Amino acid sequence: MDPLANQLGTRQQWTLYVTTGTYFGSPWNPGALTVNPVGTMTWTAQTVETGTLSYTVNGVAVTKNVIRQSLVLTDFNGHFGGGIHFDITGCANPAFNGTVERIGILNITQNGSAITLASNETTGVSCSYPGTLTQFGQMGQVSGNYTCSDGEAGSFELFEMTATEVSLAGRFTSTASSPPGCQSTGWFGGLIVTTF
Repeated sequence: MDPLANQLGTRQQWTLYVTTGTYFGSPWNPGALTVNPVGTMTWTAQTVETGTLSYTVNGVAVTKNVIRQSLVLTDFNGHFGGGIHFDITGCANPAFNGTVERIGILNITQNGSAITLASNETTGVSCSYPGTLTQFGQMGQVSGNYTCSDGEAGSFELFEMTATEVSLAGRFTSTASSPPGCQSTGWFGGLIVTTF
């Protein structure tokens, strides 16, 4: 499935086929292969965790609501070097609005579903983002309240968080109570580092 299929409201459609051919245990005979279209399948993303799968086969229509299934919590523990990109709007002081990109270090400590992300930017500002991790398939989500060393504070939501053996990536939204009115949306990513 195309990764863009999870963008909200995106609708993608495919043709479904039935095939027949040589029996599994017999030598392959390409002349015995038949491929016939029997219907269509459509995926529509509702949220980042849910969607609707509809399909029709030989005139029989089926629609199912689906949700990402989780087996275990992802281990996000680590020391990452990377960057963040975000757009700020709605600030009471319009001078704070705009697009921002920063680099720095992100330390994540996790104990079960309790998780804290501590960022240290090269600007000298550090922030703490404690919350509870929930899992939707391979993607994590964390909500809570944050505070920063420069006085910024507010609520946040991290979502579509993924981790590999060497990297971390995700998206976020935040609403600042200080400075008032600022709304941020963006993405972050980093690689595991050991020397800084």
